[in-house]
Amino acid sequence: MSLNFRLNSLLAPYDNGQQRAFYVLIYIKGYTFGIADSIQDKAKAFADYDCQTQYPWLVQEDQ
Repeated sequence: MSLNFRLNSLLAPYDNGQQRAFYVLIYIKGYTFGIADSIQDKAKAFADYDCQTQYPWLVQEDQ
């Protein structure tokens, strides 16, 4: 939820009242999840992209 809020907040200035930011966010998330889902060895990719240090919020649980 915090990621959604953060991304929506960043896109909000581009919204013209027709929820464009929201629809762009849905499109980007869908595209990204599709790419991530197509990766065969997700654990290796996680290590290769150094996600643990670059994006520590990926593994943090919402509280």
